[in-house]
Amino acid sequence: MTVQDLLEELKKLNNSNVNYDKTVDTVKCGDTSRTVTKVGVTMFATADIIRQAAEKGMELLITHEPTFYGDKETVLADDPVMTAKQTLLKESNIVLYRYHDHPHAMPEDMIDNGTIYASGLKGTITGKPYWAVTGFALDEAMSARRIAETLEKNLKTRHIRIAGAMDVPGRKIAFACGTPGHIRECLQSPEWDFVVTGEICEWGDGEYARDLAQLGGGKAILVLGHCISERAGMEYLAELLQEKHPELQVSYLECGDVYHFTV
Repeated sequence: MTVQDLLEELKKLNNSNVNYDKTVDTVKCGDTSRTVTKVGVTMFATADIIRQAAEKGMELLITHEPTFYGDKETVLADDPVMTAKQTLLKESNIVLYRYHDHPHAMPEDMIDNGTIYASGLKGTITGKPYWAVTGFALDEAMSARRIAETLEKNLKTRHIRIAGAMDVPGRKIAFACGTPGHIRECLQSPEWDFVVTGEICEWGDGEYARDLAQLGGGKAILVLGHCISERAGMEYLAELLQEKHPELQVSYLECGDVYHFTV
């Protein structure tokens, strides 16, 4: 099997419906005609992740988010960080492929669902109200504080931030993993009590949630951090590829959170 063969398979996985003229899911470097035996899957292809993949002899590295800090991924010749990373990639002899739009475009969002399954929350997935947003109904009402405690334990993180009402119980969660938007729409709708997301604009959505709570609305946003909010979906992709192709060595490479914490 060549790298290109595997990439074509990924594009058709779970009936994803993507506009191929606009998708960011493209090969960023490398020769896709080479044979693939070892595959790495990650959230962010950081410099350390690229080094790990090269040391492990991986021919293909699949990343969810941009390697060059924006969807266009234009490498600026006068930017020393971009050019150094580009050189590192070329020297690694790895094919780097971004896999973002396809998993989010699946009828059941692979990224959101992976996070939901790993979350430890008990309930039912109720559909996709927006692009990359998945509805979830808890079996029993919980407060934002209790939801955060459950997520911290099962997603192996310890810095979830909550904007809005901390202790008002609710059942309906909009999982907006990453930064897909529609935070305000979910807060305004009676369909949702909570939004679980990766990143927000604090002075916009965060302050909206705070005022909503202070004006009597019992809703909240739970902010996990971008990597933590989507990591389980990419871990699931690695498991799925290994199951479908036992002849390959497929590994999830953990890039970790972008932030350092002192306590």
